[in-house]
Amino acid sequence: MTSQAATQMPIPPLPAVENYGPAMARFALAAMRHAAPLNPDAPRIVMYLTPWYRQAAAWFAVSLGIAIAARAGARVEFLINDLPYPAIHPFELNEVAALDTFCREFEALFPSYRLSAFASATAPSRKILIDSVVDEGLRLDLRHRIGGGTLARGNAASFKFSAHTPLTHITAACDRFLAAEHPDVLFCPGGVANGSYVVRRLADIHGVRFASCDSGFENLFLASHSIAGHLIENAETYDHLLTLPPGLAATAQTRGFETLAAKVRAAAANPATLPPCSLVLPLGYDWDTVALGIGSLYETQTDWLRDTVDYVDRTHPQAHMVVRQHPYEATFPSPENLDLITELEQRRPANLHVMRAAHRVPIYGLLQNANACVACQSTTVLEAQMLGVPAVSMRDTYYVAAGAVTRPPTREAYFAWLDEQLSGARGIVPQAAREAAALDYFILESCMMDVTRFTPHASDLWTWLHSDPAADMRTEAIGDMVRCVVADVPVSTLKARRALGLPPLPDGIADPVAA
Repeated sequence: MTSQAATQMPIPPLPAVENYGPAMARFALAAMRHAAPLNPDAPRIVMYLTPWYRQAAAWFAVSLGIAIAARAGARVEFLINDLPYPAIHPFELNEVAALDTFCREFEALFPSYRLSAFASATAPSRKILIDSVVDEGLRLDLRHRIGGGTLARGNAASFKFSAHTPLTHITAACDRFLAAEHPDVLFCPGGVANGSYVVRRLADIHGVRFASCDSGFENLFLASHSIAGHLIENAETYDHLLTLPPGLAATAQTRGFETLAAKVRAAAANPATLPPCSLVLPLGYDWDTVALGIGSLYETQTDWLRDTVDYVDRTHPQAHMVVRQHPYEATFPSPENLDLITELEQRRPANLHVMRAAHRVPIYGLLQNANACVACQSTTVLEAQMLGVPAVSMRDTYYVAAGAVTRPPTREAYFAWLDEQLSGARGIVPQAAREAAALDYFILESCMMDVTRFTPHASDLWTWLHSDPAADMRTEAIGDMVRCVVADVPVSTLKARRALGLPPLPDGIADPVAA
């Protein structure tokens, strides 16, 4: 659903996040004026507010908390992370002060805490656990920062050293907060950056349901019980659709096939000459996916691609490989993908072609002629399988978790699979496997996000707050965000059911959103 609030003032490209307080106060007053009565059966929800330079994640969490309280009558509280990690920018200090001012003003409606109030030395009985959470959080955050280009690879050791103590303080304080307060739900935006991962891990340890969100500009998706970037909730939605009457699942599959067919038809009009192709190797944003800590056959996408190119070049020199850069990289390039592509182009294996994002050549013509498709994490494997091209993933993505696409259990099994696919005519993909991929594709293309200005991006949220947020809060899109967090149902399930003509919530789950 599209949020329809109109912009009423010029919007700076990067508003200073410490200036959001007055607009948030106006929204809170307007929203709570017609709020639903307190619902004693609703969960107690704590919104984790962490300052984030050039982002408005904390203010987004505040505004979502207000929407949850107003529309569902849930008890909402705010936890301000005022402990620096890995260091604190002066703007972030200003933001902490602004958040504290807002929370004090609305203390009667939304009780609040400062994380520093729970800071003290780690208890000896918790030290091993805290250290393990911190080490894992640092490892994943380093991967995210280096891959995204915000931290030079050569600075990794110094970052890990300097960031360890601040993250330990945050982890120990959050551990004590959860032990003392034990809310029903802890909401924290993001994946692993800025220490978010430790919040999710501690919630798991304390048996507190975790909720999160992730976004691109003007779109947003929420996870009901894990890090949002996993999109593992799509697997939950996939399983749910299989429990519906067969005709509804078949309708979803048909829509998935129709969506892909439209893309194939559009690609056929592209005049570009395609290289010969036996094996399609699409790249993804590895630093933003592997950092989420999901299982993988290879530690990084770079390791996988080097290993694959070397193996195919050595054992199947007649097979033509095409490495395809993610099309979004034409606008949002990945530094490590650019380095990898440059490395491959300098090596120039005779049977390798690199398709750069700048060329803007659709991949569907390649897939129709290829023997196989392999990716670390790319939804191209779903499209390939739907088109009858054998495909596997190297990582436990949501479509692997759902069983729609397989992941080889070992590298030996992977190489054996490559041998089978590249040694003759293209293999046959069973119709059941094509339909499984189509069902997941329906979720991916139609159900996993809302298009709205209500996102954690600074310019998006500033626009939203300075239009008519109290009216926009009443839209179906934000209603679904509230349902997701309060009722523990993924946005993808809500949207999939609605697209199939069903009530948004599964049978037996009461709608927490007041009429």
